Amino acid sequence: MNTRSDNGTQWLSLYLIAAKSFEVERHFRPEQIRRFREWRAEVVRQIEDGTPEYLRPARSDAILSLLFPAMASGLANGKGRVA
Repeated sequence: MNTRSDNGTQWLSLYLIAAKSFEVERHFRPEQIRRFREWRAEVVRQIEDGTPEYLRPARSDAILSLLFPAMASGLANGKGRVA
């Protein structure tokens, strides 16, 4: 959540896909859930706006899908990828 560099922000969509795929919120306290959801909404807004530094290269999606099958559907939707 503290990543602010151009290099770091391009991977935020992967963090969010992993968090959803592995249901990490179930381990959070209510305040953490609130903060995480606010952060997620901001990252999603930046991705939907096409902010370049928030778009990840797709070159690793196929291998990540093989290594982490739980993330495959999230990776397949193309959201957050550079076209």
